[in-house]
Amino acid sequence: MRTLTVLFAVLFLSSSWWSSMAMAAISMKVQTLVEHHDPDGWKNFRGKIPENSSDSYELILDRRHIVINYPKSRKIYDLERRQIYDISDSRRVIDATSLYSVAGFKVLELQNREIMRNFFAEMKKDAKSSDEINKVAAYELFDAEQELAVSRPDSPTRITSGKIGDKVVYTAEGRELAVLSSKGFTVSPSEAELFARVLRYAWVGHPQILDQIAKGQRIPQSMKFKFRSGWEKTMTMTISDLHTVDEVALVPTSYTNAYDDPRGTVSDDLLKNMDVLVHAHKLDNKTVANIVTGTKKDFDQAVRAKQNFPALLANLELGLMGMERPPIHDSFRQALLEDGHVRQYVQALRPGQGKEDMQKAADLLVELRLYAGEKEYMLKVFEADIRSQIGELEKPKELLREVLSANPALAGVYKDYGDLFIRSYQTDMAWRFWDAGRRLAPDFKNFDAVNQLERMLVEKHPEYF
Repeated sequence: MRTLTVLFAVLFLSSSWWSSMAMAAISMKVQTLVEHHDPDGWKNFRGKIPENSSDSYELILDRRHIVINYPKSRKIYDLERRQIYDISDSRRVIDATSLYSVAGFKVLELQNREIMRNFFAEMKKDAKSSDEINKVAAYELFDAEQELAVSRPDSPTRITSGKIGDKVVYTAEGRELAVLSSKGFTVSPSEAELFARVLRYAWVGHPQILDQIAKGQRIPQSMKFKFRSGWEKTMTMTISDLHTVDEVALVPTSYTNAYDDPRGTVSDDLLKNMDVLVHAHKLDNKTVANIVTGTKKDFDQAVRAKQNFPALLANLELGLMGMERPPIHDSFRQALLEDGHVRQYVQALRPGQGKEDMQKAADLLVELRLYAGEKEYMLKVFEADIRSQIGELEKPKELLREVLSANPALAGVYKDYGDLFIRSYQTDMAWRFWDAGRRLAPDFKNFDAVNQLERMLVEKHPEYF
């Protein structure tokens, strides 16, 4: 029996971590072939057809863990800790991200696909003579569900199946979606469920088809999935060499956390924001406590010096760290009401709905930095929020990076940072920042929406968890 070395990690890795996987795993070889076809002359509008591609992987299923071994790297889905570990063997680096980010992206992207499909459907009504529009809009909801391996609980899609020879053919509205071989490998119910789950995470498959695989006790020898997404695509998967694994080696301690060695990351967005995440990763309780103590002193000193505006910003700063804000006594409250800079600040936070009004509010916050003393960076938090409402994405990120450089313990700012990424469907980055903030202030109310989103994903899409 072949001995496999499987890398595994714990949540919030340090430079000296190790773990092992449970026994009774199964291993198999997976070969994929992705082909692109030109339905009804789409190439006249879409341009050059993408090249076909083929890959080979080793897949390991072990109770609550899924491992995909690529030629130079590997990916581990830890269903217990709800983490994904990307491991570069050549760079000897491991990068941990949230399992929620995958399901979160698929759910958000499905909503986007439905909006676009309805948009194109309306365009077809107004431009029936346009072949290009008709062809671009030719995909159906079940195409998106197949490609993303997710559907709404109330999806109208109905999949039918029938056996033809030694194959099972699945169709939707008369179009072939999948062909699964009747031949395959007998496995336990839990292994069949894990196999269906890795198809959801890493490959494709309509949820209704994957549900049938999950409920069976057989991994098909071959599977072919078809869907339209820009082009008509066919993904053929062949499974072979399925066998049990009776030994699993411990993780080598020489591998480094990606936050300790950014060279091991491949995402441009991650590299660009790595400095912020590294600071958050390295913050310990003592450092955070010192920052909180220092901010409280800043508040007290500003109040005593009657520096009303900086005092207010220090008060808000404590709140954004998830701390209880110092009470504002009547005399100080009256001083705030009479302070011209405070009134301008409040005015800036209540802009009109128009883009021009919001731009003026953002500009006013920039002007007010001159009167904020050492707390001028706090105004950038609110400026970033206003600019994001205008539709800007990069400038708000730049502002929030500057804020976190001044005070890396501002849990609420990590929440805002993650929100910027979720708007562009970059769920991986969004959860990185949300998790960084929750690590600093687990019970901070600003993260209620994130916690609710995760609960919704588990409740409505339990097949992913």
